[in-house]
Amino acid sequence: MDNGAQKSVAGLEAFKSTALTRDLVSSKESFKLGSGIYPSLGSTVIRFPIDSYGNFLEYETGVIDSDTPFLFGLDKMKQHQWYVNEVTNEFCNYDVPALKVKLTYKKGHLYPEWPSSVIFQPT
Repeated sequence: MDNGAQKSVAGLEAFKSTALTRDLVSSKESFKLGSGIYPSLGSTVIRFPIDSYGNFLEYETGVIDSDTPFLFGLDKMKQHQWYVNEVTNEFCNYDVPALKVKLTYKKGHLYPEWPSSVIFQPT
């Protein structure tokens, strides 16, 4: 989660480490991170689990040649009606207030508390 990131994006290594088998879809988008601008290597669709019942939030994210984790940015948070509650460290949904995902701070970003092998699955 990155409620400071304007767009959702992932670094190439984060993308490769997820064992996704799909190819990247061509994209001409660029991403600004800090003082650098990174051209997109393409985009992919990932599935983000939102509860223990097997429900997922599926969204498209850009991939760049950078050491960047998967960042779920403001673009997708607004589109899917999610926000980060930084007091309780939870990822919450406006439409379904009881729907919350517990988050943990690591390396300056908030991460959901489950194994990465669960998060990034081909559709």
